[in-house]
Amino acid sequence: MTILTKHWPPLLVIILGLLGGFLSLPYLPSRIPVHWGIDGTVSTYTDKSMGVYLNPAGMIVSYIFFTLIPYSDKRRVRDLREIGIYEPLRNTAVYTFGFAQLLVLGISHGIVNESANYLIGLACVLLALSVEAIRSGIATPILRLIPLLNKVSNERIRRVGPLLQASAGLGILGTFFAPYQILWAAIPVFVSLALEITRTKK
Repeated sequence: MTILTKHWPPLLVIILGLLGGFLSLPYLPSRIPVHWGIDGTVSTYTDKSMGVYLNPAGMIVSYIFFTLIPYSDKRRVRDLREIGIYEPLRNTAVYTFGFAQLLVLGISHGIVNESANYLIGLACVLLALSVEAIRSGIATPILRLIPLLNKVSNERIRRVGPLLQASAGLGILGTFFAPYQILWAAIPVFVSLALEITRTKK
């Protein structure tokens, strides 16, 4: 069981998102960012009284959707659960909105750079979650369908996985605080893969 399959992590993220928005409300500027454009930068601002709850609402809707859909499409949900991706899809949807809420509050409080790129940060979040899915075995049925990835050994995954997750963490920090945000994740990822390739050739 991991944060991709357990029920309590997404519920905790929802509670923290709501609580953080509620407690922050008196200290926020009148207008806060609520949407990022195709380039990953802030594209829309709105009134704080509504905007601070948009992402928590998205988290709640996502969780309720994945909770109720088994009652209307049992066969498809059963198929998704058999290959182990139903709960990971639910949790990832919640975490996606949770990351957006983190950026909203961080930018609005002046802690996070206003130029923070949501798409770069989200890619880093998804990289960390994907590595977790592979290392825990959740993604094994999917990897078997991809010839290139199917050849990757479990030993190599165990060796490279922590490095890739650390790279994703650096990428998220870069998104929050630094210029050249994509480089914070891209350089460690390429270095990790290059070291693994070099090790394999020896």
